[in-house]
Amino acid sequence: MTTGVFFVIAFGACVVGMLGTSADEWLISTNALYQTNAQVLAGYADWNTILDNKTGQVHLSRFFMTTGVFFVIAFGACVVGMLGTSAEEWLISTNALYQTNAQVLAGYADWNTMTSNCCCIESTNPPDAWAVSERWICNNGKVIERGRQSVDGSTSLPLRAVCGVAPTNSSCVISTTSGGVPYMNCPSDVKAYYVPSQVTENAYDYYF
Repeated sequence: MTTGVFFVIAFGACVVGMLGTSADEWLISTNALYQTNAQVLAGYADWNTILDNKTGQVHLSRFFMTTGVFFVIAFGACVVGMLGTSAEEWLISTNALYQTNAQVLAGYADWNTMTSNCCCIESTNPPDAWAVSERWICNNGKVIERGRQSVDGSTSLPLRAVCGVAPTNSSCVISTTSGGVPYMNCPSDVKAYYVPSQVTENAYDYYF
């Protein structure tokens, strides 16, 4: 993106420079009727001065032509590169209908691998069904939205803090099914500690 801005500015400066070069004015200096300084020497003081200035104009013209071609090629390559950049893919991992490895872990093998390759922030605008959610932004270009507390009060926050990697209770572990889907595995006495109406079974299975 920064490279694109640089080339746009540079290309614009090149165009402005070329537009600022005045068109050639053709003079016939061998006409006996028009033997004036303006006609014969184009207004320059003497023959040596006109030679020096014409040489400079030739070099300047070549410079703008070469620079223009270079920046057109560079700008085109930059545009192709930006068009080839894939957009982020957003995944809702707490939908019970789509509990697949690709949907829940963005294709990573397990929870630990996913958290090692993704960074997390608390969502400022959770999906409609959720009062609290977290967003995992991953190295593979995918973004996982995990609901943590629903609008009806069901919550998994006692099991794991927002954006936390490990369970709050050390007796719990985050396991993985044969299909590559994670779930919170807690002993029965730990489950009995939490209020079932708040921390439901779905919290352990889908949105821990």
